[in-house]
Amino acid sequence: MALAAACDRHPKETAYAVAARQQPASEVDRELGSSIRQAIVDDDSLSTTAKSVTVASLEGVVTLRGRVESPGEKQAIAAIARRAPGVKRVDDQIGIVLR
Repeated sequence: MALAAACDRHPKETAYAVAARQQPASEVDRELGSSIRQAIVDDDSLSTTAKSVTVASLEGVVTLRGRVESPGEKQAIAAIARRAPGVKRVDDQIGIVLR
């Protein structure tokens, strides 16, 4: 019931995204999110804006949220997440900042 109510409050979020925000992550999910986050931060081709994208993982489903400066950055971050061992699916909610 709480998950349904949270989805109603955030209609653009998937159930996995809401659940990832609400549930304590398992050790595996924390490690997965941390490794993806580190790979994003270590990528020198990404802007500072892109490096602030949030990464959440729940049962191997990775949710990416935030803003980037170009479609290329959006694709690069999603690719980093997809390549990480243990990722079942990527829910890419990244938006592009228009300047």
